Amino acid sequence: MNFSRPELKQRLLSPRIVIYVVLLLVAAWWINRLDKTRQNTTIPQAPSSEEILSATSGDESHLPLMVVISLPDEGVREVVAESQSRYSDVCRIVLLSTGTDADGVKEVFQVKELPVALLFDNENQELARMQGAITDELLSELVGKCPKYE
Repeated sequence: MNFSRPELKQRLLSPRIVIYVVLLLVAAWWINRLDKTRQNTTIPQAPSSEEILSATSGDESHLPLMVVISLPDEGVREVVAESQSRYSDVCRIVLLSTGTDADGVKEVFQVKELPVALLFDNENQELARMQGAITDELLSELVGKCPKYE
């Protein structure tokens, strides 16, 4: 029996070593692919109502705040822009156009359907809400419920 060791070159080029290296690389690739920390699957968090209300506070923070929530394609931008200029001395009007996270915004503001208009006082307490198509009449009716307007 010959128990001599094979040469280094023969040992490095044996099929067993090549198979082990390939299997090791495949296992490393598979682990890297399934690693949850490397995947970009972050779900955008809907801003809280306090964050939205505080973000809109400025020089006019003593005025009530009306938040109009709608989907981007509902065409309420013009109605809200006109109401913003018309009622700028009565209340602040903000359009919150929900994109892909409509369910998160619904959950934050506790609404069932969009579009909706919510009226908050200067202490972030909800005064009124109206659901349905956003029109000039709906917004003027909601502005009529502002404490300063009465």
